[in-house]
Amino acid sequence: MIVLGMIGIAFPFFAFVTSALVFGWIFVFAGIAQIIYAFESKGAGSVQCRDGKSTDFGLIV
Repeated sequence: MIVLGMIGIAFPFFAFVTSALVFGWIFVFAGIAQIIYAFESKGAGSVQCRDGKSTDFGLIV
């Protein structure tokens, strides 16, 4: 971990590219997971009514 930190300081361009790729792939997998969850849900109100916070959800949105 220390060695990777030293490499990141020594080569900031490569550290930037590597972190951009890692976060990009994290966002891709998170998007795929959300699409799968959207198709598996039972209806429009299944998420907000399931945990009893439908009024909080309405106030936020």
